[in-house]
Amino acid sequence: MELIGTLLDTGVLIPGLVLSFGFVVTYLLLSAKHNVPITVKEAETHWKFHKESKCCNAETWDEINKNKKLIGFECECGYSLIQKKPLINLH
Repeated sequence: MELIGTLLDTGVLIPGLVLSFGFVVTYLLLSAKHNVPITVKEAETHWKFHKESKCCNAETWDEINKNKKLIGFECECGYSLIQKKPLINLH
């Protein structure tokens, strides 16, 4: 308790808490992601790249839909890709 009293007396505790809260909020906003719709052609291109790079022998892939929009695919081998984008872009 003596440490908290000392920190309050020096005026360091409150700005430190506000700064820490700001860092946490910034981190959460920059790390949060949402699903982005893609076209069937993009999904097929990603699937073909997956087949070539991983030497996958699968014949087909299944669409992953959310709210009637294509957001990714799942290969027969178990590989899946869901297109995600950050909530906030800094560029």
